[in-house]
Amino acid sequence: MQAFLHAIGADKVLGEKIPDYNSMIIIELKKAPEWSIQVKISFLQTYVSGIFPIKVFYKKDRNQGSVDITQSVRRCTSSPCPLEFFLWCCDDYITEDVGKACAEPYNQNQYNH
Repeated sequence: MQAFLHAIGADKVLGEKIPDYNSMIIIELKKAPEWSIQVKISFLQTYVSGIFPIKVFYKKDRNQGSVDITQSVRRCTSSPCPLEFFLWCCDDYITEDVGKACAEPYNQNQYNH
């Protein structure tokens, strides 16, 4: 769960601790045929219409309700968030050449910060 939250840029939801037993992440995808959400992409100065808006929820344990953490997701500036923005959240983890990335020897010092 920590790795997934980190990958989507929402790791601050947990703070400095590990997830509680029975915690969960819910990704809600809806089809919105009658309406679309419009979110301004500041660096492109354009708008994207979200036909498939998503919401991301975190539920700490079974005794607490779920909390909407959509705006904590990288590149999601609203809740709901256009699916396209959610899919763009993980571009940092995508490689163009998988063979090359997997062939490089592991350097432990590279990952020690």
